[in-house]
Parts: sequence; structure tokens; C-alpha cells
Amino acid sequence: MSLVIWMTLSDFLAGHPVEGGRYLIAMALIGLFVAFAWLLARYLQNAFLMPPPETPNPEVDS
Repeated sequence: MSLVIWMTLSDFLAGHPVEGGRYLIAMALIGLFVAFAWLLARYLQNAFLMPPPETPNPEVDS
């Protein structure tokens, strides 16, 4: 995945002609990587940084 992105973007930035399909695939792979990283960050924040739910205390509730 990273090789496709690297080769495509390096050709594009160097001014070499790049096929439209190869460029779109590279952009889509970058988008998928960013989306996966964002979802993973949200999961980790919710799983480890949120305080645990409060358990009912029978002494206080009565």
C-alpha cells in the first residue's frame, strides 16, 4: 500500500505523467488510512480515557 502511494505521489510531484486511475487509487488508500487511524483513535479514547460507570451503592440509595 505504501509503495503504491509513494511511487504515485513521487512521480506526480516530480512532474511525470501519472495515470488517473493510479492517482485515484493512491488518494483512496490515503483516505482509508486516515479514516482507520481516526476510528482507532476514537476507540482508544472511549475505551481507556472515559471514567468507568458508577456502580450503585446500596448504603447511599436506601
